[in-house]
Amino acid sequence: MDVRETARRYNDQVKLALVLSYISVLWIFAILFPLPMSSSLFVHNRTRAALASGVSECRSSWTPGELSRYVQLKFACAFLLPSLITCTFSFRLILFLHRWSMRSRRLSLSHRSLNVYKRRATTLVLLIIISFFVLWSSL
Repeated sequence: MDVRETARRYNDQVKLALVLSYISVLWIFAILFPLPMSSSLFVHNRTRAALASGVSECRSSWTPGELSRYVQLKFACAFLLPSLITCTFSFRLILFLHRWSMRSRRLSLSHRSLNVYKRRATTLVLLIIISFFVLWSSL
């Protein structure tokens, strides 16, 4: 058995463990994040007419300030943070493609095919970013 194979397998196992732990943390966060809002809701019946008609009103026990802070926190965690992560890694991917194409040009690989692949990849990355913003923003 080669030492490189052992190191590669160890790196793959570490990467898998990291990915699984990140996914677990994200799922736990996604489950726990809406709990404060759902625990503050209650059914409110103001009048006897409302009771007689069977119409109920759902209200929150939070003050307007608390509700505003919760909405701002939710916006930051559910839109701004993923947007920042998406843009950062997309920019890093575009930089990697640019450096790779420069290095490949020095090695005298086909300039035309490299430019086509680079342009396609850049277009795809930009489409992913734009679609994320369009679908998740309130446009």
